[in-house]
Amino acid sequence: SSFNDGAKGLSKINLPLSKWISSTNSFAFSTVRFANNSSLSTIDKISIRAGLKYSEHLLGNDKKSIQEYGCSAGVGFKFKNVGNQIDFNYYLGLREYPFALNKELIQQLQVSLSLADIWFIKRRQK
Repeated sequence: SSFNDGAKGLSKINLPLSKWISSTNSFAFSTVRFANNSSLSTIDKISIRAGLKYSEHLLGNDKKSIQEYGCSAGVGFKFKNVGNQIDFNYYLGLREYPFALNKELIQQLQVSLSLADIWFIKRRQK
């Protein structure tokens, strides 16, 4: 994926922060094992995800880039008949800055809950 900041007049504005991100290019690769909806086994209701990511953020005034390398892993579990799901994801990344000797270690833990949409199911007339 690629993102470019389309602000043309931003270079004429004197910003207090000279290091803003003007564009981002990223590449991600992931693999997923989806849960089997028709199986009654508990193991088959678990989905597993893993992925790798590389991003390069170009700084506006300096034309230097911040590089980010990362990997992620996640697991999800479907419960109830309607398809509710709870997911746990972990992301570990490393950012390298061109103007600093230190590297930044990024860790994210994400928990999400997906509830099936049963509110708009048409009820039978009695």
